[in-house]
Amino acid sequence: MKLFLAVATVTVMGLFQSSLLATLPWIIERTGLPAAFWSVLVAASLILVAVSSPVWGRRTDSHGALPIMRLTMGLVVLCYGLLIAAILALSSPFLIAAIAIATRLVYGIATGGVFPSAQRFALADKPVAQWPETLAYIQASTHAGRVMGPGIVALAAIWSLPLGLVLIVLLGVALWLMQWYFAAGVAAEPPGNRENAVAPPWNDDWPLYGLGFVITLWVGQLQFALGPYIQNLADVDSVTASQWTGTVLMAASVSAVLAGPLGNRWLSPMPRVLGGLWLGVFTLGGVLLAASSSVIGVGVAVCLITAGLTLAAPWYGSILRARRPDAQGQVSGRLISVHTIGFGSGTLVGGLMLELVPDQAMVAFYLLGPVAGTLALIHHLRVRAGTVPPTA
Repeated sequence: MKLFLAVATVTVMGLFQSSLLATLPWIIERTGLPAAFWSVLVAASLILVAVSSPVWGRRTDSHGALPIMRLTMGLVVLCYGLLIAAILALSSPFLIAAIAIATRLVYGIATGGVFPSAQRFALADKPVAQWPETLAYIQASTHAGRVMGPGIVALAAIWSLPLGLVLIVLLGVALWLMQWYFAAGVAAEPPGNRENAVAPPWNDDWPLYGLGFVITLWVGQLQFALGPYIQNLADVDSVTASQWTGTVLMAASVSAVLAGPLGNRWLSPMPRVLGGLWLGVFTLGGVLLAASSSVIGVGVAVCLITAGLTLAAPWYGSILRARRPDAQGQVSGRLISVHTIGFGSGTLVGGLMLELVPDQAMVAFYLLGPVAGTLALIHHLRVRAGTVPPTA
């Protein structure tokens, strides 16, 4: 039941974000607010996620995962619902803008607590050997939510596009109620987990946090630049490029849903093999993406890179959590913060590459495997040299 609630929670989070992005053209037309307004608002909420995640993670360690998960998810559902209600019911752009700013700011702060608490909640009664597989399920469910969000909206649009957004609000409310209803059947965390654990130092684990930053930096660049890159590569119109880009991203999300849980289930007892696999997949995907001259080649490369992400993140996430078992929430919060900053930085890099070298916007992916491998090697050498505290 714990894993189900955690997976459902992050799936709904994926639904929330992807449904807004998928309906952005309609939202712009409906509200009269420009695209720049919504882009700044989304960026601001990401900054708040990065800032608030470590704080929420520490609260998760001291107060338990379930109370924080219910509190933050309740705030997220409330903010998303109020925003959709304002878009559907109000006609004044000023009022919609005011509500959008308020709800998205609170949404960003609360989102910073949803993921650390959901991850710790799912891991609380699992042995360390099962952590990579559990984290892979959670990460795969995020990708599933990103696929399902546009799908629900597209299906509902046959009758009414707003209906899809309302359905997603109702799914969020149902999930929040489930978090309370099933709480009676969830065992309380041991008292030791509620201690106010001392924050672990960054310097012990900087190669693994650096690895998380580097991977999401490249992923952010990929997601931002992929559409224009495909349009330029295939020399097609914007509508066709959008269709192809959507198809590639959906295929990549499916590859993530399959590769993450299965790869970690089979290979988590062999961490070196798992590490070698994700590094090989990253290297192959990066080279193929940078060198490919066809949309099919780009699609295969994106699927490989996404699969590598769902293999790598549980690998280093499990190592960090196992080393700091009394500070899992803080570790999760730091990782969410590092990933968010990396993704945002990658978005900026992607825009810069499109401006400077549009024909070679993916050339940096030649370095994805080597850079990630170097950080993993530094971590391995530090472990062998005894400069890193042992895993608990």
